Amino acid sequence: MEAFVQMSLETYDLLKSNNEYLKRRLKEEQESHSEDVAQAKKEINDLAEKIDQYKKHILELNCRFLDVENYSLEHYLDIDSFNYGMNYKDDLLNLGFTKQDMDGFIADKYEELVKEKEEKTETNYEHFKNKIIEDCSFTLALVDGKPQKCSSVNCNGCGFSTGHGCREKIKEWLKSPYEKPTCKLTKFEYDLLNAHKDSGMQKCLSNYRPLLELNEKGYFKDIDTSVPIHKILENCEVID
Repeated sequence: MEAFVQMSLETYDLLKSNNEYLKRRLKEEQESHSEDVAQAKKEINDLAEKIDQYKKHILELNCRFLDVENYSLEHYLDIDSFNYGMNYKDDLLNLGFTKQDMDGFIADKYEELVKEKEEKTETNYEHFKNKIIEDCSFTLALVDGKPQKCSSVNCNGCGFSTGHGCREKIKEWLKSPYEKPTCKLTKFEYDLLNAHKDSGMQKCLSNYRPLLELNEKGYFKDIDTSVPIHKILENCEVID
């Protein structure tokens, strides 16, 4: 202690300077180490992100041809199905994909394609083209919102009738968006309503007591009885 007290100012300053230098070096080493760790973490995260993007790109390429019209989602999620992973199952698994990775992406892509298909606007021609080509040969009449062969329909009962030619109305209808049926009728229900449609264009199901009684017994389910009968027939689908 006595030696310490008698230390020269020069020696003290030297020790103090060395101590501060060592502190600075320690702090710099710690900061440098922290920066190295942070940089390493950033590079690892960047690499993981690139790998995920690469995996998504590969799955996107392989899932763009999912056939949502002919195959169910369950089919595409069955690892034993012939086209699981769009025929690249083994290659994808070897690249490090897990079945969970592929199932999640396939399910999301399938739902996306189904939604796109539902939202796509379909024209009347696109919906009825087979019937038009096979049955009508483009000589069309329109009855209850559906195409019929012109020669089998009276002009007064045709939705294209204008009294002075119908070609433009036919083209306009073919290019118009197809409207999906808003209700379903059995053949029996359709025939019953069809027998009443010409008794007055604004006549509704509620105007006919026998039809209302059938409705109360369970016929014409989900049909608005206040809608004119001809409107129901124009927007219905006849089922077996």
